[in-house]
Amino acid sequence: MNKNNAFLIKSKGYYNHIFNMRSLTCIFSLLTGFGISLPTQALISATTASTIQGNGPKLWLNDAEATLVDMLNITTPDGTVYTTLTKPTYIDVPIGTKFSDFMVNLTPDNTVQTIPLTWGKDVDGDTIASISGALVGKWTDASGNVITSLDDNMNICAAPYRLQLSAGDATTRVVVNSAYGDPLTSDYAYRSVTYLVSMTGDYSCYLKPAQMNVSAVTTLTDGSSAGGYNSAVFTTNKGFIRDKTTFPTTAFHGAKFQMVMASGTQTDYHYRVEINGINVADTSGAGTQSKEIEVDANGNFTFMKKPTKGSWPATVKYIAYSKANPASEVVHTSTVRLWFHNADVFDPTYFTNNTNNRAYFSEAAAYCTAKGGRLPLRSEFVQASYADNSLYPAGSGNPAAAFSNIPPYRDASAANPKSVNLSSEWGQGGTFLTAYPLSEMRTGQWTGELLKADGTTIWGYSASGSSTLSKYSGTTGAFGAVCIL
Repeated sequence: MNKNNAFLIKSKGYYNHIFNMRSLTCIFSLLTGFGISLPTQALISATTASTIQGNGPKLWLNDAEATLVDMLNITTPDGTVYTTLTKPTYIDVPIGTKFSDFMVNLTPDNTVQTIPLTWGKDVDGDTIASISGALVGKWTDASGNVITSLDDNMNICAAPYRLQLSAGDATTRVVVNSAYGDPLTSDYAYRSVTYLVSMTGDYSCYLKPAQMNVSAVTTLTDGSSAGGYNSAVFTTNKGFIRDKTTFPTTAFHGAKFQMVMASGTQTDYHYRVEINGINVADTSGAGTQSKEIEVDANGNFTFMKKPTKGSWPATVKYIAYSKANPASEVVHTSTVRLWFHNADVFDPTYFTNNTNNRAYFSEAAAYCTAKGGRLPLRSEFVQASYADNSLYPAGSGNPAAAFSNIPPYRDASAANPKSVNLSSEWGQGGTFLTAYPLSEMRTGQWTGELLKADGTTIWGYSASGSSTLSKYSGTTGAFGAVCIL
């Protein structure tokens, strides 16, 4: 107060009205002239202050008062606004959508952000001093991986995505603070919301073989590489990544895989097969049907015989097309290079010297030659680390022991063509015959690789049971005849 003993009435906004003692004296004289007496305390109190309450500071967005619900809303690419109160279970977006196509009040890059002062306002004209509480937003895919590049296209194979937004938390609430006035603060507590975003469109993410075994073994006693899978082209429980793999490049009678569709159900689509440009199967019933490759209403493709339409190796197209929009096709193309022809399937009574159509080595070799083929190499049955000729070259004698329980390394990629073999594409082990009952690969099969130069000891392979490369007697052993045609 100044030396004139001003009497101050303080209202919100600091509008001051000063009355000096001379004015008070005039008022006193006027009142007493009307016979009104005043207590002496009125003149004794030279300075008095009081506060008049106004409006508290507000959250303010888009030129309007806002709440945390408004702060955490989103606008989808089609212009629809969703909040935690109005969001559906899933927000569907088409293929080709980018993360940045969603309009969000904060940047969902998994960083902690302060709330801008411009998101606050005092309608009485006071200055916003601060807003407490952090903002955090992040995108994650179906596997929980955080999205770091918001300009990337969403991947339908990684959907559904989660957009998680939060403002404040139990420790640091969202509080808007004014520099002056009464009240000085407004407490908005805290809130979080998760939006689930799924994708629509005709697309296939995975090609799933009927046998999905993946070995947990990483190293064998001889130090050679062991099982597992190439994560760039294969996903456990899902199969080969369609747009990354060359699968299938090998095939046999009964080899079966499913083209897994990304949206809708499997039966929302028709499926067909082309071999070297010739249509051979179509679930819609259109066109001429043949028996090289069959396909059912759930997108399961099954090889029945060598796909020999036109040239060899064969270029095969596996096609899914929407029943609702037949012009929308999903096409996977592979080149089938190795056909495993099993005598047990195509000539079940060919070998009469032994029971169950078993053959001596010379008989099996002659059979394959007569069919225009040959006995397989070890590397065409199993991964190369067990078929390396430097370990047991021809004529070197017998190995100390057979390779038992060979773990498959699941791979089929252009980057690793030498890794592609029967077991890497189709699996192996005790469930091989269960997964592919038409294959008839029940017991050991001959390879064409000698262990002794005189032909008395041969490598053999068993795809079922223990998945073994074993030494067999070429003169007394009787095993199955599988040929490469």
